[in-house]
Amino acid sequence: MRGLDDVRRPPELDSQLGMLAYSTPSGGCGGISIRESPERFVVSEVLAGRPPEGPLPTFVVTKVNRNTIDVAEELGRRLGCRIKFWGLKDKRSISTQIMQCARPRAPGGSVRGDGWVARPIGLWGELGPEHFAGNSFRISISARGPEGGRCQSALRAAGDSLASRTIANFFGYQRFGAVNQNHIIGRCLVKRAEGCPRRDELRSIPARVRKLQVNAYQSYLFNLALSRVLLENGELPLRSSLSHRVVRKPFERALEEPIAGPADGVTLVPSAPVPGYSYRSRGDAYSGALDEVMREEGISPRDFFVDDMQEVSAEGGWRPAVVLGRLEARGDGELIRINMLLQRGSYATVVLREALKPEDPIASGFTA
Repeated sequence: MRGLDDVRRPPELDSQLGMLAYSTPSGGCGGISIRESPERFVVSEVLAGRPPEGPLPTFVVTKVNRNTIDVAEELGRRLGCRIKFWGLKDKRSISTQIMQCARPRAPGGSVRGDGWVARPIGLWGELGPEHFAGNSFRISISARGPEGGRCQSALRAAGDSLASRTIANFFGYQRFGAVNQNHIIGRCLVKRAEGCPRRDELRSIPARVRKLQVNAYQSYLFNLALSRVLLENGELPLRSSLSHRVVRKPFERALEEPIAGPADGVTLVPSAPVPGYSYRSRGDAYSGALDEVMREEGISPRDFFVDDMQEVSAEGGWRPAVVLGRLEARGDGELIRINMLLQRGSYATVVLREALKPEDPIASGFTA
């Protein structure tokens, strides 16, 4: 078992978001910014295979320094249809993702807005999470002199940890909103706690945003539980009641649905529960940690079925406990260029957090 006592404590912001530990022992290299400009952080969705043909207009949307939800709403107004998408991409980036009209309509040409363009790619059938493998990232960071050498070494170590499946699959900073408060409102939506806004004030928040806030609260509890497992065991144990099956195409990733039985670390990786109204404890280390966290929060799974706002109710589920993907980093003069592929639902900032261990995640560009 690898001890974590010699690894410095995460910054206060990480602790506020439930990331109470690191899963790698490298010393990091603080003072580096991963997002000096949107051009330095480029992310693109990767499909799992050939999509189905069908009646729904489908677009590749590229945005620069724009919020995904805002762009989807603007595109929907221009097209006269509700827009579906399958992941929130970093605002301070150049990001490319698939968006789709939720109902059939006549295909059209490209649509442009402030900081974004949507290019039609055909009429496809209804897409779902299973059609997406993950995301590719191209990130450049400035690194000069000895600091650059330390960063390259730390990034190589993170690549090794990613390959050996030892990086905890925390929900990243972006999940919690620009000011990292979404989970606090999410707690108020799930739990009528002291100090929360009135219910009518909460209902004034758009339904899609309220749902994201509840999801952020789920993510916070998940992060706390995964931190507890990591701190109590010194590593993420393979023994779990459910596992995610690993496939290698188009790159190494976990399939969406878990299966019964413990992980073997090769073809199966351990699954950890995300709280929701369908959650039932299974008695393993991951369930036990979530049970303790929920007890301390004073909530039960039933609370995630929100009787007076059922549109924000959250079922919960299971998530791979470890990040799958690959990372390569190469120095080029005063730049370190990072290429990364990550499974759907994992965060580049979580992997880079393990490598760089920033003292101030906001100043270092990890979050707004």
